[in-house]
Amino acid sequence: MAANTSSATPSSDEGLFMIDARAPGVIPILPQRNHLCNVEEDWSGVTAQAKRRRLQNRINQRARRQKLKEETKKQATAQPPSLDSDMQEIPRNAVRTLRKTLPAPACMLGKAENREMLTRFAELARNNFLGAPNMIHLEDTVRCNVFLAMARVTTILGFDDSWLDDDSISPYNMQGPRTWSLDAVPANLWPTVLQLAVEHHPWIDLFPCPRMRDNFLRTIQAHGEDAAEEDELCRDYVDAAGAKRGLEDGASAIVWSDPWSPHGWELTAGFVKKWAWLLYGCVELQAGTNAWRTRRGLERLRFPGC
Repeated sequence: MAANTSSATPSSDEGLFMIDARAPGVIPILPQRNHLCNVEEDWSGVTAQAKRRRLQNRINQRARRQKLKEETKKQATAQPPSLDSDMQEIPRNAVRTLRKTLPAPACMLGKAENREMLTRFAELARNNFLGAPNMIHLEDTVRCNVFLAMARVTTILGFDDSWLDDDSISPYNMQGPRTWSLDAVPANLWPTVLQLAVEHHPWIDLFPCPRMRDNFLRTIQAHGEDAAEEDELCRDYVDAAGAKRGLEDGASAIVWSDPWSPHGWELTAGFVKKWAWLLYGCVELQAGTNAWRTRRGLERLRFPGC
């Protein structure tokens, strides 16, 4: 941990310069300030342990996401492929090609190009296999449906598009006058005590099972955000650009019905195994998952604690 080398509190324009270590007589930048959005996030002088940890977690998460974004930019191609070519039959490699142009080592939920990919896939589906679905597009269709389902839940909750931004904070944690209402919100989406108390990203509020939301928040409250592997969870659960494995072979979420209800969702065996701690005690989600699995002749799954 870097020492606080000055008793004075710098303004937003002071103390934030990248310094050449060879320059004599210059105080180097404090490492924790590299990813500050404002001086209020500087935890170097904060003595309250809970507040200090919260600020550290926020800055570390932002730094990690920025690093992953930079790695993604190096991998991504400059232009997506054109879908204007003459298509006499369903293009079997079209969606695979789209995926290859948008690799997602980080959760890319809010990226503009990711939303463009969803739009392009919907257009391809409408123009080429409407009324005649093809199994090669199943995985992409499922992922597209999950993203749209999450967007629908945000509308029900009254959230705006800021839930797609990496650094967004849940409206339930915002200071000042309350901007949200529960008048038209199903009871299972009402915020829990932990949702009101623990600062988190708004996409966690979209989970249809209250116990699932609380399991996540207990983990970051006790061990920090890195322990929850939020980017990895985002890829598995909802990120349309991050899906590169088969549905049953990988960890995936599938929405079949009302996205605000646990009974409208199915989680694959891979997801249940990988995210067991997140699903502990999620009885309603287990019931929904098994109801959809039995319709397809698949064996029932057992969630931990259920």
